[in-house]
Amino acid sequence: MGTRINILATCVDDVYDAYVPWISSNFSPMPLTVARFMSMLHERSKWSYSGYMPTLEEYLDHAWTSSSIPTLLTHAYFLSTNAITNEELECIEKCDYMIKWSSMVARLADDLGTSWDEVKQGDIPISIQIYMHEIGVSTEDAKEHINYLISKAWKKINEACVVDSPINDTFVEIVTNMARVSQFMHQHGDGHGHDIGGKNKERVTLLLIEPIPLK
Repeated sequence: MGTRINILATCVDDVYDAYVPWISSNFSPMPLTVARFMSMLHERSKWSYSGYMPTLEEYLDHAWTSSSIPTLLTHAYFLSTNAITNEELECIEKCDYMIKWSSMVARLADDLGTSWDEVKQGDIPISIQIYMHEIGVSTEDAKEHINYLISKAWKKINEACVVDSPINDTFVEIVTNMARVSQFMHQHGDGHGHDIGGKNKERVTLLLIEPIPLK
């Protein structure tokens, strides 16, 4: 189920800018998390079509939700426990726990890995370009700032891991690992959409075929 949701979210994200009117009128009704995801994509598409340059604050407010990570994690929650509670569901639905910060790491890591490719494809400027435009800094300075924002998000995740919460430990681990995998996938560029330099093949080979020996 998680794989199917991931595939659906990726396809919708990739197609949305070109076919926003069709998608907006044909994906209803839908679960709340998916509706929130679609709403943020719709807002992003309006920026693209109008040529609007959002501030970095505006972008970040939308970007972590349009990353699709909250949708993926919400579905993952139901695989993490057999004892579903209303308290947990309310916390997850509001995304007021570490889901937001894991999603922020994923979004910004994706921006660092794919920013110029997406702009060339006609997508809206994302965090790096927005910060360059807003502050008037170089590409390298903008990337340094985005890495700083990622580190701040990780502090929030780490804080959430040690405070009392209604969220079960398995789901906490899933949310944390989502942020880790996102940075891992975009460490050398767009590792999600392209096997840059054969890195994905190398990693799968080392993990499954040539694992580190225990002795």
